[in-house]
Amino acid sequence: MTFKHGGVMSLADKLKNVEPITNKSRCAVCFTLSQLSEADASALNDALKIPVDSPSRITDRQISEVLKSEGHDVSSNSVYRHRQNHLEK
Repeated sequence: MTFKHGGVMSLADKLKNVEPITNKSRCAVCFTLSQLSEADASALNDALKIPVDSPSRITDRQISEVLKSEGHDVSSNSVYRHRQNHLEK
């Protein structure tokens, strides 16, 4: 964590002085999709779009584990957020 000023500070001052990390603002799943082949991106999108109430739904954790096994650093929480923020309801 980087602070604008050094020294002893209260929690409130520390929180006010934390510099935001701007290079991590891109969705990890969107970034991964941009790095995949067309076939793999299509397969991932299809898996992400399976409705919650479907018996064939692949969980966020399962998708994360598959992506990690392929060398992509995508957490299950990133998969969840992608589903919540980037897919049509």
